[in-house]
Amino acid sequence: MRKFFKNLTILAVWLFIWQAVSMITGLELLLAGPVAVFKEFIALMWQKQFYITVISSFLRITGGFVFFAVMAVILGIAGGKIKLVRDFIAPVIQMMKSLPVAAFIIIALMWFGSGNISFIIGGMVAVPIIYTSVVSGIANMDSKLNEMAAVFQMKLSKRIRYIYFPQVYPYVEGNIKVALGMCWKAGVSAEVIGLTANSIGSQMYYAKLYMLSADIFVWSIVVIVMSAVFERIFGCIMEAVKNALAA
Repeated sequence: MRKFFKNLTILAVWLFIWQAVSMITGLELLLAGPVAVFKEFIALMWQKQFYITVISSFLRITGGFVFFAVMAVILGIAGGKIKLVRDFIAPVIQMMKSLPVAAFIIIALMWFGSGNISFIIGGMVAVPIIYTSVVSGIANMDSKLNEMAAVFQMKLSKRIRYIYFPQVYPYVEGNIKVALGMCWKAGVSAEVIGLTANSIGSQMYYAKLYMLSADIFVWSIVVIVMSAVFERIFGCIMEAVKNALAA
């Protein structure tokens, strides 16, 4: 309870500062206060399009993350076990780490159109993070355990359950949260640039175009909340898988 009230107090102080700055500057057009943002949020909640937009963006971005995360894990396993595969993939991973996300967005728009842009970009930025963590986990596995499994001719399913997964999982667990945050930021950025229909990014773009600062704050808060919700859901799924394999 102390932690709850402490966090609530901190939030209240920041909301007060935000409202005070908005009122003192008188720049409601550029800096809408929390009261105006809350009113706009309530107004949007009564519109059917609000829910269509939120659900559409959520499905595209989370779908892209899941698809590319699975791909990154598979590539990470292959790269961690086979040096030739790791060397072959290395230039692509380095390029994905180095190039600005905007460059990938432009290329993806040319190839796939705006409808699939957040699915591709949102998931793609997670690939280097997850791939690298899987490769690192495999590289740091205890070789003695692998030798023991080979001596006792342990089945592959049991090796994965009792040897591979417990040693690689800690490397992946922490990076998953980073990848999730990057996924949402990149996905919404792609929607802004691509003006994807029925998307949070396009709503943010039009809010900027018509100088509706309250709308921009509303959609920004929605992105934060959706990212936190998906992170929580994905974390619970990973914890459930971990407990099931450990049982």
